[in-house]
Amino acid sequence: MNESFIQNNQSIYSISNQYINISNDNQFIIEWNLTNFSTKNTSQQIYYFFNHYVNTLLKNPYKRVLLSLYIIILIFGTFINLLLIYTIKKLRNPKSLANRRMLLIRVLCDLALAWFGVPYTAYTAVYKNWLLGNIMCKISAFLIYFIVALNNFLLVAICLNRSVGISQNGKHLTDPTVSVPCRVKCLLVAAGLLALIIAFPGGIVSEQVQIKLPETMKIYFDLNTDISEMIPMICM
Repeated sequence: MNESFIQNNQSIYSISNQYINISNDNQFIIEWNLTNFSTKNTSQQIYYFFNHYVNTLLKNPYKRVLLSLYIIILIFGTFINLLLIYTIKKLRNPKSLANRRMLLIRVLCDLALAWFGVPYTAYTAVYKNWLLGNIMCKISAFLIYFIVALNNFLLVAICLNRSVGISQNGKHLTDPTVSVPCRVKCLLVAAGLLALIIAFPGGIVSEQVQIKLPETMKIYFDLNTDISEMIPMICM
């Protein structure tokens, strides 16, 4: 009787051990699969991440269309502004010398926007990875702010100059007035100073920083420090 009881206990113990071993094996297989699954998902995230920021011109066809449009804008902007410069220089009216100077500076500002602003915007739109360094980031930010601000303030200066000129047409010759060249110089200096005031802080604050990564990818890059330098940079 005791022997049979002992045999039954041994059989139950062996069965339970087998079940525990099977459970441990299954748990190991499940953990291995989950690890592979998470690693695979992380690898896919990294692939799509770099695919978005690196070689976007080759991977995304619409980027080629976007770059082509920027090239067309650059060509037409250059041609039109050079034509305007030629036309303004052909004007020979001595009374409009100061006004011509203001218009010429305005067109040159447009030309600078076409030669610098369009390539800068195209680079940041097509190639999202900034590879020109921190100093170039600050210079580019300052120039783009300065050119855009000066462009707008020159429009305001031209409008003010014309408004003052129209208001002075009805005055008597003996009434005190400011000469046109002096007025134009003052408006140009004011426009340049205001543009500098707006652009200078933007150039100081802008810097090259790394793209903010998702948490899963951040952990992966922290563990693999040898590829952390591959993280794309932006100028902001």
